Formats: sequence, C-alpha cells, structure tokens
Amino acid sequence: MGKNYTVTANNAGKWSFTVPETLRDGNYDYSISTVDKAGNLSPTITGTLTVDNSSVALTGGLDTTADPNIANGWSNHNDQTLKGTATPGATVIVTINGMTYTPIVTADGNWTLALPDLSNNSYSYTVTATNTAGTSSTISGQFVIDNTPPTTTVGLSAATDSGVLGDFITNNETPVFTGKTKPGATITLTIGGQTHTVVADNQGNWEVAVTTPLNTGTHNYTVSITDLAQNVSTPVNGELNIQSGNMAGLVTGGLDIDSNTGDTEIPSPVIQNLTFLVRRPLASRLSSRLAVKPIKPLPISMVTGNSPLPVHYAMAIMITLSRSKMWQVINPLR
Repeated sequence: MGKNYTVTANNAGKWSFTVPETLRDGNYDYSISTVDKAGNLSPTITGTLTVDNSSVALTGGLDTTADPNIANGWSNHNDQTLKGTATPGATVIVTINGMTYTPIVTADGNWTLALPDLSNNSYSYTVTATNTAGTSSTISGQFVIDNTPPTTTVGLSAATDSGVLGDFITNNETPVFTGKTKPGATITLTIGGQTHTVVADNQGNWEVAVTTPLNTGTHNYTVSITDLAQNVSTPVNGELNIQSGNMAGLVTGGLDIDSNTGDTEIPSPVIQNLTFLVRRPLASRLSSRLAVKPIKPLPISMVTGNSPLPVHYAMAIMITLSRSKMWQVINPLR
C-alpha cells in the first residue's frame, strides 16, 4: 500500500516535494490531487515513476571486419565504420573531430555508424550512451587515416662504410644499412640471399645489419617499406660492392725507369721499392685512394698496366682506373 504525503503551494501557486525515502530501482505508480482553501477537490493526476540507477551498457569501436588494418589504429582506407552495442532504448551520440552523429540503437541493442569519406588525418572520437533515466556511459578512441606510400633514404653507417662515404663500396663484409622513413614503419632489406626486417623508431630512423658476411664482389640489394597503415613503398634497388680480403698484389708501383736519375740523396734500392698505402682494393672502373710519400719532390709515374691514366698528384690521391687497371701519378712540381 502506498504512502500519502501533503505539501502546501506557495503564494505563486507552486509546490515541490522530495520523497523522504531512497527508492530502489523499479517502477512506482503515483497520484496527485489538490484541495483549495474552499475545499474544492481537483481531478486526480496519475502516472508512473521509473527509478534506474544501473549503468548503461556500451561497447564500440572501428569495424575491423570491414577493414582489418584498422585494428592497430591505422588505415589506408578513407571509408570507416563505427559500431557497437548499448542498452536497448538508450540514446547514442558519436562525436568525431567536432562532428556529431546519432546512430539508432536497435531493439537488440546494436548500433552502427558509417562515417563519411575521411581525408588523411588523425581522428579522435567519443561515444556516449544515455538511458531514459539520464544515466550515461562514454568510451573514446583514436585512429589515423594515411594512404600515402612511404619513402626512405638508404645508405651505409659511417662505421661500416670504408673509404669514400656514400659510394656503396666498402671492405666491411657485414655492413650496416641505415635510413629514414615514417615512424613505426617496417623495413625489409634483401641482399646476398639474406632478408632482414627492422622497425623504424619514433623519429623514423632505422638501421639493419647484414649478419652473414658477404663475399667480395658486387651484391644487388632491395629495400622496401611498409608503414603502419599498410602502405607499401616503391622498392629501392641498388648495388653494394664488397672489396675485402688480402690486398697483396692488388697494386704495384715504383719510379718510372726514365725518372730514376740516380740522385745520391735517394739511393736506387729505396727508389725502386716505394711503398703505397692502399685504402681499398683497386678494381676496374672504381675510384681508389693512395697515400704517396716521396722522400723529396721528383717527377714520378706509377704503372701497373698497359696505358697510363694521368691523375693529379698529392699526398693523398684519388685515382680512377681505366679498364686496363693502369694508373699513373705525375709530380706537378717537376
């Protein structure tokens, strides 16, 4: 049996009433009637009050069925769908980058929102479900749309690029490749029958070491990039020349016989056994650096083949060999 409560209207005819007991969740029927000072009784007003303090069930997120790539929060698809469940009868409001949408919650509690085509950008969204009693629940998330293929620089680390930096010629049989691309992208290097994979750091820098020593000679390499949104780069192809091992016999040299004047300050045995420091093995069509240290300025030519290739003389000399592997250094001071 219900309880009766009495209140008095104020001078403006307004009244309010607070139920003194805490009501449990449920439905409560009520009736309201008034009696004025003259004893006149008003018609009775009846209704039902619903008390519901339970939380609102809410799930939601990007539809990974339509786009599996979006599971990690990145996608190269501009069309995306948010979907989830909520308490039947609740109102769902979706806000994404300042735009608001109100998907319909079905009788079985499902809701779906197909977003308009999204441009390349970062997106934040919130989903709020509110039941008829005003209780609400909220979830949020972020994702990125990116359909731009990645690019990368490719080089060798300074520590493993002997000789001239950036010429992809080294005497290191296990060189380290380096570059810069999109942060978090996956880099795949293929060279000499080996495949190595690394992930770029937060600044996009990456490096991958060749673990199995490469034989002396030319090796084709391919570097490909897959970013977080699954965009794939155009492969970067190139050649790496490994010049390692014993360099004895790779270079010979001495004073040309016509240049040996028999100067008493430089005995012939010394002249005929000049030593040249080879920075890298000499090979056809490749540049190599020689350190030449004559005792005194002399007209010098150095020959290892059939046809001389003149180059500028200095204490450290860059020379380029002809196909015959002939080289010559002439002292410009003579």
